[in-house]
Amino acid sequence: MTLADAIAAARAGRTSSLRCPGHDDARASLSVLPPAADGWVRLKCHAGCSRDQVLAGAGLRIRDLGPDRPFEPKRARMPRNRPRAASEPQTAPPTPPDREKAAQRALWPRLMVPETCVLERLADRRGIPVEGLELAVTRGILRVCYHEDSATLETLPSWVLTDDSRCSAQARPFTRTNWHGPTGPKALSLPGSAGKWPIGAAAIKPEHRSVLFCEGGPDLLAAHALIWAEGREADAAAVSMLGAASPIADEALEAFRGRKVRFVVHADEAGTKGLARWGAQLRGIAASRDSICFQGLHRADGQPVADLNDAILVDADTFERARILWGMVP
Repeated sequence: MTLADAIAAARAGRTSSLRCPGHDDARASLSVLPPAADGWVRLKCHAGCSRDQVLAGAGLRIRDLGPDRPFEPKRARMPRNRPRAASEPQTAPPTPPDREKAAQRALWPRLMVPETCVLERLADRRGIPVEGLELAVTRGILRVCYHEDSATLETLPSWVLTDDSRCSAQARPFTRTNWHGPTGPKALSLPGSAGKWPIGAAAIKPEHRSVLFCEGGPDLLAAHALIWAEGREADAAAVSMLGAASPIADEALEAFRGRKVRFVVHADEAGTKGLARWGAQLRGIAASRDSICFQGLHRADGQPVADLNDAILVDADTFERARILWGMVP
């Protein structure tokens, strides 16, 4: 029985076991399970192969497991009569030169350009203007995909932050807050991602003289919203480190040369340490370096402002009083 045959059997409600095409399998270590409530056939290699490795070994794609429908986080649908989602080439970036990571990145799920209805869903969830999300899409930073939760074997519609280097990518689910259940992580780095790579560095153009340097995925989207709101699309870019403990990759440092860099990190100990580390790395490279502190500011719901995404959720009165929020793009 081939994997394609087992998938067809699973759609009919039958569970199959066969040799896994993802590795040199001496016995039937792959289970093909009937679709879950989301309509996706589930694969489980008991030798440890990922879903993408299994599909690649059989010459199949993730779409072969799913229902015949477009990308739709909850009620948001893409029109069937004019699909605009475009596949992104999964090519290994020239840096960092790590063949093992490049091979892992080649198995990433298909990244797609989100429809406006999907952006509206994300804007409502994060409190970020759609126009800012559209700018992130235009710059190759915001994408969507179907990503498997390895703990539950569910295939979830997800939003992904990456850039054209494809050195790193991080996925967050649309339909729930965490991966792996209520206590799991909010975000997952796709296999082969370089944690030191500042996402957005590949989108910095020669005309971008200013850079908002953030920490975390939602803050990167908020930074693009600020660039749009301040009319700075022509001369400003935004990047984000997805973890405060990582230094900036050496090969990314030149992207900041001669530019004004403003750091906006999380208001915690890790963010403070990250700020000191990244600021030291850019000494002598950036034309100027400064940072913003949100201490004492509160969101419209009364919660303290802890990061850049929180900063765009303040009420109008707070915005008028807090001059630090005026002209945040350097």
